[in-house]
Amino acid sequence: MKNKFEHIKHQFENIPEKGFFILNEFKSELNNPTLENIIESDLLNENYFSTEEQKKETQKQLDQLTSYAKMVGAYKVDENDQTELYGPILKDKLRPSDFVKMDFKSYLTKIQSYIREWTDENWIDLVEGFQEFHQKALVELKNKSAEKRTYYFLDAELIEKDRLNEVNWYDYFFTVVSTLENSDDLLIMNYGND
Repeated sequence: MKNKFEHIKHQFENIPEKGFFILNEFKSELNNPTLENIIESDLLNENYFSTEEQKKETQKQLDQLTSYAKMVGAYKVDENDQTELYGPILKDKLRPSDFVKMDFKSYLTKIQSYIREWTDENWIDLVEGFQEFHQKALVELKNKSAEKRTYYFLDAELIEKDRLNEVNWYDYFFTVVSTLENSDDLLIMNYGND
């Protein structure tokens, strides 16, 4: 049986040159939604990356660019070319096995490992943005029984190249799906820089 979800909250934060953070909260029709159910229900969808106003503005800009490209002959319409992406990932190639299941402590350790690695690489802008977004996530998680939640972590860079868009404009792209046992609460957080 396919679970139904209600979209409760959308939060979008962007720091130019440093990255973005997107948080979406859902309520499940049933307690204990599974990762498989979340993917099947299309909750990992770029439609949840933007507010309705942002989507309209993006579409308006895209329509203008496409119109100009058609006018100068640089754009050919191919109705079959409707590739759907989730960040840099080909959406139809996304699998539950792409996610690593963690508890809260492991999740924090994972985040700190990226911060250390990027600091060692001297990627200061990425570190600053990521740390700021991580703090925002922790504020949200604190009010949502952070220590009792299960975290499913995806790093797009670890996915095979044939399951990624051939043009990857992301410096990094992480997705964290977080559920709470015996609860209908679901959080999906995206961190990235493009």
